[in-house]
Amino acid sequence: MAESPLRAVGRVVGETAAATRQLMRDHAYADPVNLDARRALWTYTVEVDPPDEPGGRVRAVLALRGSEVVVDVGCGNGHDLAPLADSGHQGPLVGLDLALGMVSEIHPARVHRVQGDAMALPVAAASADVVCAFHMLYHVFDIDTALGEVRRILKPGGTFVCSTNSSEPNEIVEVWSAAFSAVLGRPVEVIRSAEARFNLEDAPALLERRFSSVRLRTRKSRVEVPDADVVVAYVQSVRSAYESLLPSAEAWDEAMMWLRRRVEAEIRERGFFEVHATSGIFACV
Repeated sequence: MAESPLRAVGRVVGETAAATRQLMRDHAYADPVNLDARRALWTYTVEVDPPDEPGGRVRAVLALRGSEVVVDVGCGNGHDLAPLADSGHQGPLVGLDLALGMVSEIHPARVHRVQGDAMALPVAAASADVVCAFHMLYHVFDIDTALGEVRRILKPGGTFVCSTNSSEPNEIVEVWSAAFSAVLGRPVEVIRSAEARFNLEDAPALLERRFSSVRLRTRKSRVEVPDADVVVAYVQSVRSAYESLLPSAEAWDEAMMWLRRRVEAEIRERGFFEVHATSGIFACV
């Protein structure tokens, strides 16, 4: 019988709320470096269906009047609020993040900056027309509590917009799993905590506990990355959540070298490292 693969899941799963907050605030998102490393990979996108909306992800699913109060929970460095500010949105734009190092990157003249926890939003009840949470709910220790907070701060008839990825593994996860397997000498299946906790397949059941209408817009992307450094940096950006799955820092470095060699081999053969990904945006009322 073939040996069962170890399902290696990142540290966010099963940790205490305090430990999760510390990991996000002080390590993963202490500054924009790790987030920028992950975004860099998607700059090599060659196909996307449906095409990107020029007005950003909020306008991709909502027709805004321009006067709405928009609160972006887990806003990072304002990536999703910037298109609204650039389009001349007149309503208040509020960027909220657990990590002060992230919100401090946002220009205060464009966005109201707030440091806060998604499980206890420092926002008045029934004050927001739109609340956003893009690719971040899987970081929250208690997702249902966070959704309850979103429900609390939304005005009657307001909309919650959130995004996440499919649980299906992509090429980065596959080569990452192969690297861990090579170093540990046994089969390893890396399961991103993101995909394990809040994904396109399971999210509707969670969202429907709090919202009567949940609508999904799916997005499929194909990426051709010409530089192995970009792929390695992507995996390195989540090291704080996954390095404990290996026995030592040296083992992590060995895995990254193995991963680099495999990616470089594909780039030499094809001219690029190919990644297919499925994500989606939910609009909930």
